Amino acid sequence: MKRVYLDLDGVIANIHKEIGFYCPIDITPEEILKPGFYLNLEVMPAAKNYVGQLLAINEIDLWIATKIPKNNHHAASEKLAWVARHFPELNNKVIIISDKTLLDGDFLIDDDPRWKDFKGTFLEFDTRNPKRSWKLILKTIKESLVNNLKLEVLMDF
Repeated sequence: MKRVYLDLDGVIANIHKEIGFYCPIDITPEEILKPGFYLNLEVMPAAKNYVGQLLAINEIDLWIATKIPKNNHHAASEKLAWVARHFPELNNKVIIISDKTLLDGDFLIDDDPRWKDFKGTFLEFDTRNPKRSWKLILKTIKESLVNNLKLEVLMDF
C-alpha cells in the first residue's frame, strides 16, 4: 500500500485566492493570522474530483499533511473543521506537522518546494494550473502502482 500525503493550503484549499500567488514562502501574510481565515477558504478547482479518484484506489492510504502558521492559535482547529466540512472522508486522517520532510510515505503532493527533500517522491503542485497538476499527479501515482503490481507478479515466479 502506498501512503500519499496531500497538502491542505494550495492543493485542496484555495489559499492563493485569498493571499495571492506571489507571497514569499518565508513571509506570513497578515490575513492568515486572523481568526476564521481557514474556515472560509474555497476548495481548489478539481480537488474534490481528484481526491475522490485517489480515495477510490484501494492500494493508496491517503492523508492530509498540513503546517500551521506561528501566531495563529486558531489555525489547527480551523483546518480540521475545514477538512470535516469539505472532505469528511479524510476527517480522521489529518497530520499537523511543522516539517513535512519528517513524514514517512511514498508521495507528498505540495505546492511548497521547501519540502522537496521528503523521503518519498515529492510531487510539486502548480496552484496556477490545478487541473493539469492533478492529472499529472494521478498519472504518476497510478503508474507507480502498475509498476509495483508488475514487480510483484515477477517475484511470484
